Amino acid sequence: MGSGHKRLLFILIGILVIAVAAAVIVRMLPAPGPVPGPSGSRIPTDSGGLELRVFDTGDSDAILLITPEGDTMLVDTGLDETYGHLYNSLKNLGISRIDILVLTHPHKDHIGGAPQLLSDFSVGQVYMPATDYTSGRMDALAEALQKAGLAATPIAKGSQFSLGSLAVDVLSPGKTYENMNDNSAVLQFTYGEKTFLLMGDAEKDAEADLIAAYGGQLRADFLKAGHHGAKDASSEEFLAVVQPSYAVLTGDHAVDPDHIHEKVIERLEAAGAAVYRTDRDGDITVICDGNSISIQTANG
Repeated sequence: MGSGHKRLLFILIGILVIAVAAAVIVRMLPAPGPVPGPSGSRIPTDSGGLELRVFDTGDSDAILLITPEGDTMLVDTGLDETYGHLYNSLKNLGISRIDILVLTHPHKDHIGGAPQLLSDFSVGQVYMPATDYTSGRMDALAEALQKAGLAATPIAKGSQFSLGSLAVDVLSPGKTYENMNDNSAVLQFTYGEKTFLLMGDAEKDAEADLIAAYGGQLRADFLKAGHHGAKDASSEEFLAVVQPSYAVLTGDHAVDPDHIHEKVIERLEAAGAAVYRTDRDGDITVICDGNSISIQTANG
């Protein structure tokens, strides 16, 4: 065999060895991770339905809504000191972008993590009721919004915005209340045959106005109870109209004995609701396929 043929043979053998090695390497590589969904946040939900995740951020609120297409809405951000749990939870879900951030009212247990979140995640739009409330956390929020190139769009009774194909209605506040908790943004949305009602920290005065304004339209299958299950929220009259099948209480009874109050639990159970609470159940995942609701808890 001539030297030219030998050289060609060596080249062919070398190409074959490289091809075999490449195939082995490809087999050894892990499967590719999730790719961003339509919103740039995550892939469509694993369940194929609507997901609501209520995070255990201590005596506070932080609730994530994920549409089947992967659009995301975060309602409140918990406390500054519990932001780490919210951050890790979002990252573990593969989320890099929050399409809509709703801050229901300016108390620190609802906006506490917002300044850091605005730095750590891409945020599309921010909604919050208009307020003249001042605090260190509000100052930090204003600075974080400016750095992110965002402004909070005021919302009130009658406002509506869209999360992908999902329409979110703002039912309250319709006026300014002396009690800041009653100035909370109250959100309602329907997916398929199921309706969800998120009350922020709204208490009995706001509830009475909601009943007067909406009556039976308040009916909801899922209720995030107002003001962490405090005894001055979730009145019998209100629950008689809403008639929830499921209710979640956020907060920590050990930190504030008025939160997740036994009287509220009794009223919810008397109204026919299955009651879940973050201080006992940990993170709570609500899955809706449009016809039914199922609930999973971190603590079983």
